[in-house]
Amino acid sequence: MRKLFISSLVIFIVLAGCSNDEAYNNAVHKGLDYIASEEYQKAESAFELAIDEKSNDKKATALLDQTVYHQEAIKAMEEGDLDSATEKAEKVINTEDGSSALVKKSKDIVASIEDLETTLAELTEEYEAALKQFENKEYTEANKTVDNLLKHESEQPIFESIKKDVRKLQEDIKLALDSEKKAEEETEKAAEEAESSETTSEQEVGLIDMPIQIGENLSDLTSYYGDPTYDDYFMGGRLVVFEEEDGYFLSDSETVTGYMISNPYISIYETYIGMTFAEVTSVFSEPAESFFDGTEMQSYANLYYIDNYKIIFYSETESGPTTSAIIIDNN
Repeated sequence: MRKLFISSLVIFIVLAGCSNDEAYNNAVHKGLDYIASEEYQKAESAFELAIDEKSNDKKATALLDQTVYHQEAIKAMEEGDLDSATEKAEKVINTEDGSSALVKKSKDIVASIEDLETTLAELTEEYEAALKQFENKEYTEANKTVDNLLKHESEQPIFESIKKDVRKLQEDIKLALDSEKKAEEETEKAAEEAESSETTSEQEVGLIDMPIQIGENLSDLTSYYGDPTYDDYFMGGRLVVFEEEDGYFLSDSETVTGYMISNPYISIYETYIGMTFAEVTSVFSEPAESFFDGTEMQSYANLYYIDNYKIIFYSETESGPTTSAIIIDNN
């Protein structure tokens, strides 16, 4: 009876051991299948079950550690913590008696991290070049460099900081270009105004030194001169004369449209009353027409067209000094 009991106990222990081995092997194989399909949490659970069947088993423990480290490496990679990702991946690689598939996958992670770090170094170098161009006020070149940097479209967290810096630099460049353009426009406008002012000044001084200019009105004349000494129609238009020398033709709205000058001190494009026709021609070039005016003037005349003005010099003789000039605005 005693022998029968001992034999039954041995058989039970052997059968129990066979059952544990089968469950262990099934769990390990399942875990490896889950690794192949990248279902790492399921693989982790399978290896934990294997350890439950064989506590302190070196193979199952190695596989479990690798699976946990590999998941931590993936998570760190996704969060942009490349140092931690590298550390966890290397733990997978250095684990003995583990999964060769996980070792390969972790080596791929390390290689990817090295590629990312190389790319980041290149982008950083290019950004620093753009920043230097900006500091040197080479805004157009800096803008081209920034545009090239922004073509990099990776969504890896490692690039977020450099992308933020590049976008900020792009805004600074735009502001600088806008400011530069505005300054150029203001400079150009100032130059145009100065040129216009200079032209106006030259016209006022070089064309006619009359105190009141074409376009002003009768009230300006009387305010400056007082009452006219002559106010009547002459040569088809109203003429008012002041101090018997300065004459102004007026429109129906009493706006100055031209001059009748006998004052020898008034400059007419650097010519003066009292010069001969020949002297005037030496300044203006040949007249458009020379004739004898048999109307009110009863004088010899030379007609010139200068800019927008019709200018007629009069003289009592063909070669004598001029005695007066009429200037009419042709606009």
